[in-house]
Amino acid sequence: MDPLLGKKLSHYEILAKIGEGGMGVVYRARDTRLGREVAVKVISSSFSGDHDRVKRFEQEARAAGALNHPNIVSIFDVGTHDGSPFVVMELAQGETLRAKLGRGGLPVRKAVDYAVQAAEGLAAAHAKGIVHRDLKPENLFVTESGRVKVLDFGLAKLMRPEMLGAMGDKSATVTVDRTEAGVVMGTVGYMSPEQVLGLPADHRSDLFALGAILYEMLSGERAFRRASTVETLNAILTAEAPPLSAPGREMPPGVERVVSRCLEKEAGHRFETARDVALALEVASAGSGTFAPAEAPSSAQRRLRRAIAAALILLVVAGHLGAFYWGERHVKSVVPSFEQVTFRRGTVGAARFSPDGQSVVYAASWEGKPSEVFSQRLATPEARSLGLTGAALGGAAGGEAAVVLGDGTLARVPLEGGTPREIAADIAAADWSRDGTKLVVVRDVEDRQQLECPVGKVLYKTTGLERIQNPRLSPKGDLIAFFRLENMGFLPGDVLVVDLSGRKRTLTRADIFREGLAWSPDAREIWFTAVRKVPEPIAGLYAVTVSGKVRLVSRMPGTLRLEDIASDGRVLVAHGKSALEMRGRMAGDVAERDLSWFHGTNLPTLAPDGTRLVFQEAWSSLAYGAYFRRMDGSPPVRLGEFTPWDVSPDWKWALCGLGQLPWISLVPIGPGEIKTLPRGTLSTGWAYWHPDGKRIVILGSEEDRPQRWFVQEIPGGQPRPFTPEGVSNVAFSAITPDGRYCAARPPGPMAPYLYYPIEGGEPRPILGMDVDDEPLVFGDDGRSLFVTTGDYTRFPLRVVRLDTQTGRRQPWLQLTPPDLAGVSLARDYVNPRITPNGRHYAYSYSRYQSNLYVVRGLR
Repeated sequence: MDPLLGKKLSHYEILAKIGEGGMGVVYRARDTRLGREVAVKVISSSFSGDHDRVKRFEQEARAAGALNHPNIVSIFDVGTHDGSPFVVMELAQGETLRAKLGRGGLPVRKAVDYAVQAAEGLAAAHAKGIVHRDLKPENLFVTESGRVKVLDFGLAKLMRPEMLGAMGDKSATVTVDRTEAGVVMGTVGYMSPEQVLGLPADHRSDLFALGAILYEMLSGERAFRRASTVETLNAILTAEAPPLSAPGREMPPGVERVVSRCLEKEAGHRFETARDVALALEVASAGSGTFAPAEAPSSAQRRLRRAIAAALILLVVAGHLGAFYWGERHVKSVVPSFEQVTFRRGTVGAARFSPDGQSVVYAASWEGKPSEVFSQRLATPEARSLGLTGAALGGAAGGEAAVVLGDGTLARVPLEGGTPREIAADIAAADWSRDGTKLVVVRDVEDRQQLECPVGKVLYKTTGLERIQNPRLSPKGDLIAFFRLENMGFLPGDVLVVDLSGRKRTLTRADIFREGLAWSPDAREIWFTAVRKVPEPIAGLYAVTVSGKVRLVSRMPGTLRLEDIASDGRVLVAHGKSALEMRGRMAGDVAERDLSWFHGTNLPTLAPDGTRLVFQEAWSSLAYGAYFRRMDGSPPVRLGEFTPWDVSPDWKWALCGLGQLPWISLVPIGPGEIKTLPRGTLSTGWAYWHPDGKRIVILGSEEDRPQRWFVQEIPGGQPRPFTPEGVSNVAFSAITPDGRYCAARPPGPMAPYLYYPIEGGEPRPILGMDVDDEPLVFGDDGRSLFVTTGDYTRFPLRVVRLDTQTGRRQPWLQLTPPDLAGVSLARDYVNPRITPNGRHYAYSYSRYQSNLYVVRGLR
């Protein structure tokens, strides 16, 4: 029996249970003060631990309670019971829209009527600055008289990010008190593209959800439903909803157009307001001549008159503007054409048109071999190698190519092949004017760089950790454009222009992730490929004038890098696809096999017997999840949108993080509820289970302090540091089987890992440990330590078994994918793991493959 039945929450007497959802339970109750029946929604205790969050929820609920509109359920009161928040609302008789849809699609007339009412309720809330964030059929209540009421305004902000995916379609997933980039919010199937990407969402996300609901009411099917959550999210981002018009199902064209506009991928292409949606639906329904909203006669007449008036106004406006706008749009619209130039498997480096525009010169690494420089006529797929291995291209002029050799020497080499003629040393990048009269170089000078043109004349010097990338001479040779990058290129940078006297000008703000740059033939613009925040991240080909005006030229799927622009306007681009793949040897394997799932598989954690695996799958830069997989052939199971760090010794809990949020999540691999360990001001970079299963070891940093290692009791202890500040590493750690020591790297210059006592004390050396060794796991014999050693930038990756009592080193594994085309061993992606018995292992790596294309028609 429900423990709340017959009890009082404040002055509300609980009478009966009405329903239950992902966020809590709804009861019918009596307000003993006013003598009326109300609905009381008691929020799940999962949200009660964060008092600040509960306080913000109460403020949000009170703001929603100030709304007074017939299409919004009235909120009378908020409070708490045993620490759990509850909301007191009006008690309406009827059922949710989900219940109605459970019996199939609705007649067009009724579906449009419900959508118009919901839109009007949304409009009233949006006018007060309140966004729902989790609109879905479960949150639309239809009374017995046909009135639609929007439920749960204000409840979205209560939800914690770690609940993402844990409740399926029962709940929203939302962020902390403000919407932060990188945090996904909403219910799968009704989320807007910006919510899927974790971008800031405003009232237009509610309009997308409303469009998805109207689509479902009209068709009886969800607009983007797929076989799995991942496929559904991808459909929201990339696919269009199937047409509503179908054989045997008449659909007013105006209504279908309203739905399509609500479901636009770009928020700016949707309706501006919910009231615009309501009006457009009224116009569409009035114009069809087949139905009218089902309301009381006086209301219907007033609405019909408004709709007809609006339709007339729209017709007049359309008559004056439609032809001009659409005519201009279609006249100026040119569909670009793509001509593939290279067809091999691997990665293209820098590329240039030849001076006559009939050939291309490029660097590329094909089939996993070292990079070479090639020359190729555009009329044929065959290319000629210039016989230079490991060289980078710096331009082409007069039948020669400028190349930067592997040792930083700038040289000229004939396009037909031959011996390079050296020009300058310590060169990082270069560009050669097509007439061969000017050469610009980026020279490394100690820890700085400088831009020179001609060679030896310094025009620009970097400061601090700045770097110069993609220097390009203008067609006249009087200006040089380049990327100025921050923090060794790990942070966004600016597009700069400098003249031959050294006067510089910054053309863009520091909000771009750069990749490729070239001048337009008329020298009025500099084109570049990047991801720009305008205000949300958009990847594409951009153009910036020398006065700083930026425009988007084109967007394309996959990754795109601008290489060059010919004098006739043809554009040379490298277009490719990237993936994170994982290989290993698990239980029952006689040889290494592919363990990849989608195209972003990494961060493996292995069960000691090799029968189970937890890993991360990233299907975009902002969307990722933790998965659990058995090695019995069954498909992986998604645990939620987390980064998995480790698994408990009993394999019941995954230790997970979520972006930069200040808490750790304990995610059940089987049945159970997600638990959180708030971090307070501690920023967590990684965490591991202690062998006793009662503690975790955390790599973190206190506010404005260097990283160090902490230990924390589960479930309620406070993090306690056990190493000095500055003791850290990158996603690798090993705890001795007895739980007494953690292997960690000391601060300062590169030094071998040391044993740090978890209970406190001075560290001690690990016998036999070298500077290049990275610990993986202690062996099950209690004395050996598996380490990776050597170069982390290329395969094979070597694993050594180190005897910590004698210092003896035994080669154990060499990890190398059989297909190296486009493979890079980026340290952040490898994350090799091996079981304590040394029999089972997994490792991940990055693969990027691209080819060259000539594009015509870009403006």
